[in-house]
Amino acid sequence: MRAIVRTALAPAGLGKLVRGKTELERARKHFDVDKNVDGFTFNVYSDASVKQALNDLFDGMCGYCESYYDATQTQDVEHYRPKGRIDNGVTKLKPGYWWLAAHWGNLVPSCILCNRETNQILFDGSILKTGKGDRFPILDETTRATTEGGEVTETPLLIDPCSDDPGDYLCYVVRDGKCIMVPKVDNSDDLRHSRARASIDIYGLNRAPLVRDRTRYMKRISYALRQLERQVALLDAAGPETTADIEAEIAESLEFLDAHADGKDRFSAMARWLIQPVYERLGIA
Repeated sequence: MRAIVRTALAPAGLGKLVRGKTELERARKHFDVDKNVDGFTFNVYSDASVKQALNDLFDGMCGYCESYYDATQTQDVEHYRPKGRIDNGVTKLKPGYWWLAAHWGNLVPSCILCNRETNQILFDGSILKTGKGDRFPILDETTRATTEGGEVTETPLLIDPCSDDPGDYLCYVVRDGKCIMVPKVDNSDDLRHSRARASIDIYGLNRAPLVRDRTRYMKRISYALRQLERQVALLDAAGPETTADIEAEIAESLEFLDAHADGKDRFSAMARWLIQPVYERLGIA
C-alpha cells in the first residue's frame, strides 16, 4: 500500500442533481429528517467521472494492494467508511456513514479481492476471510459516529492510503523466499501495530496469489540492485576507456529501479523498501 495525495477537486458526477437536489441532500432527508435506517439507493459514486478520476489518481491500481485492476477486472469504487451498513465484528449496524457516500475523500478504487468478502488462502496455507465489504473496525466502539460529522471522534483501525502514510504502519519481510507484509511496529499494545494488523488481514494483503506476484517483483528488483552494486564497483576501478560504458549501464539500472519506486508501477512501496537502503549505501540521491 502506498500513500496517495488526493486531488483537491471532486469529480463533477458527485454533485449530480436529481430533481434539483444532490444525493447528499436527498440522503440527509431520508436518514436524518425522516429517520429511516435503510431503503436509500446510492448511485452517484459509480458515475463515470468518479471512476475515471479514481483511475487517474491511483494509476489504475488498487488503493490497498497496489495490483492493477484496469486490465483484468471491473473497478470497485470502494467506500473507506461504509455507506449503507457497518459490520463492527459483532453485528450489522444501520445506517452506515450515509453522509460520506458521495464524499470524494471517502472513495478509493479497489480490486475485487480487497473489497469483496471471501475466504482466501494465505501465503502460509491458512485460510482467512478477507475483503473489506462493510467492515470498518474502530478503536473504541462507543465513539462510533451515528450522525453527520460524528466520524471526527473515531480512531479507525483501517489504514486510508489518502490520509495516512502506510509506510508508518507497514513493512516487509522475506519468509521462505516470499515477500510478506507485516506491521512495522512489533508491539501489540501500540496503535500502529493494531492498525497495521487490521489492514493486512481485512484487505487480505498476504493472500497467496498477491504474495506470489509481489515476490516476483521483489526478485526482479533485488537482481537489479545487485547489478547496480556490481556496476558501481566496476566504475570505481575502471580506466578511462571503459568509464563511459559503465556509466551508461548504471544510468539504465537507475532508470529501471526508479520506475519501480516512483508509484507508477505495482508494489512501489515494497520497491522503495528494497531500493532506499542500497541507494543510501552507494551514496545515490
